[in-house]
Amino acid sequence: MLSALLKSQTQPHHDQAESSPAMQAVIAPDLTREAYRDHLVRLLAFYGPTEAALADVDGLADVLPDLPERLVKTAWLRGDLDRLGGAGEALSAHAPAWSVAEALGVLYVIEGSTLGGRSIARELERSVGVTPEAGGQFYASYRGDRGPRWKTFKAALNAHGEAHPEAADDTVRAAADTFDTLRIWMAMPLPAGASAGASASQERPGRRPGGEGRGRREATAGP
Repeated sequence: MLSALLKSQTQPHHDQAESSPAMQAVIAPDLTREAYRDHLVRLLAFYGPTEAALADVDGLADVLPDLPERLVKTAWLRGDLDRLGGAGEALSAHAPAWSVAEALGVLYVIEGSTLGGRSIARELERSVGVTPEAGGQFYASYRGDRGPRWKTFKAALNAHGEAHPEAADDTVRAAADTFDTLRIWMAMPLPAGASAGASASQERPGRRPGGEGRGRREATAGP
């Protein structure tokens, strides 16, 4: 199954992203609210253009009919920043144009990350006092629907893999590149004025999911 192939082939990229200083800092007991807001600013800069690009992938909604219900993380991040006293938009970045196979690799990372959100949400409530209703919606994600949504996504992913085995490498590469890009982006220092949600502009660094040669279009994290 494609989901098993993705797990085995991208595990090192997943482990590097999960153990990165940026992700370890957000679960540290001495996390401050300012540091948490800055963390959300970086996430918003990544998710804003990524979700916009995913929404434009022709045929993706045919494979994953509930796609609009999944492309809500940008709105959650803006809402969290608003409740924490930050701006509702952040850095602007660039996202590539993906094929359906590549988009499923990107979504493998994004949807899979919701599974670990529950434990992070608990740590955030203890360290900085946020709840899903007060600045912690992003990490609360689908709440009780996490498991069912992940199963639905995996079923769609595997069905596409069976129908298009020739595209499996594209899906794996896109997932690995997404893990790497997110890890690199989260480690980048915020430009002056971008702390706590102020607006700034910066291109997302590192390798882009989909690799070289794919068409790219500019997307912004703002409205």
